[in-house]
Amino acid sequence: MTQTELKEFFKDSIKTKGNLTSGEVATIMSEVPSLELKMDRDSQEYYYTINCSDLVNVSDNFLKDLKTLGWSLGEDNNFLILFI
Repeated sequence: MTQTELKEFFKDSIKTKGNLTSGEVATIMSEVPSLELKMDRDSQEYYYTINCSDLVNVSDNFLKDLKTLGWSLGEDNNFLILFI
């Protein structure tokens, strides 16, 4: 999938809080090298990010799973985010 297709696929995703099990984290990390845990300094909330450029060669089923888990596009449209 191209970056444009990824943006289209995730455009209707709503930013929600989600939970990831250690198994889900391991599965995501096996597919994309850019999974990072970060903290919003203003709100003190933790969130995961995935660089969209690392999702170009993953399967459609993997992307559907990410969407089901609550991942959505960040404000810059270059990262998927999931608040925890």
